[in-house]
Amino acid sequence: KLSFLFQQMILIFKSPKARRSSPSLLSIALMWQNVSLALYEVIFVSNIISIPWAKYDKSISSALIIEMALPSSTLKYLKATIKSLESREKHIKLIIDEIFGPKD
Repeated sequence: KLSFLFQQMILIFKSPKARRSSPSLLSIALMWQNVSLALYEVIFVSNIISIPWAKYDKSISSALIIEMALPSSTLKYLKATIKSLESREKHIKLIIDEIFGPKD
């Protein structure tokens, strides 16, 4: 969190053409772009924070595969678990997984 703020403070004092984004800022920018391109463009245009130009991010990420889905092992586990449960148990299991599941 502090490194992001520190990077932003450094970028503020540089001209737009002289700004160079760190790998961590690029990864954050790519994630934001993947979630909502429209919001990313609003943030970029508003100049609230310094983020790379959307086309620059696309040129970098063209070689990457960004997957927002669940891993196949998780899907296999969920399918196997659901088959063995009754209707009421499915609801209880879902609630427990929501409460105690992994936090990203």
